[in-house]
Amino acid sequence: MTPRLLPKQLLVMLCITLTTASAFSQVKITNFGSSWKYLDINDRQAGWETVGFDDAAWPSGSGELGYGDGDETTVISFGPDANNKYITTYFRQAINIPNPAAFTSFTFNIERDDAFVLYVNGVEVGRNNMPAGIPGHGSFALSVVEDGIISVNVPTSAFVAS
Repeated sequence: MTPRLLPKQLLVMLCITLTTASAFSQVKITNFGSSWKYLDINDRQAGWETVGFDDAAWPSGSGELGYGDGDETTVISFGPDANNKYITTYFRQAINIPNPAAFTSFTFNIERDDAFVLYVNGVEVGRNNMPAGIPGHGSFALSVVEDGIISVNVPTSAFVAS
């Protein structure tokens, strides 16, 4: 099968599992298949990655979120023109961790196609297949990459007690 060159990028977390390690065991905080808020329009809303952003008007769906592979639980829009697809989709999920200091680290396992930039509490904590610098709505992935799960370790200091 010949890969299609689609202008996909990610500030997108199509499916994500967050696990954390305490001194004695690993705890799953959120699972693949969990519910996410998403924005699949050809626009960017300032501050979307921050804690105080109001995403009440955003639709939500369960993972896997995306389009085109046929295995999605929630199919998102690529826009009104199949020949001019949206480049970026934004995803958000609130994760409440009462005492982040009780854990030694957090690992995000992100299924992405083609790239992502990961934020926790408004701060970038990871990226994959994206150019350096501040990503914009029209930023492209460095290359076309099919589905893959990428693990990102995030320090406990990125989280605040909830």
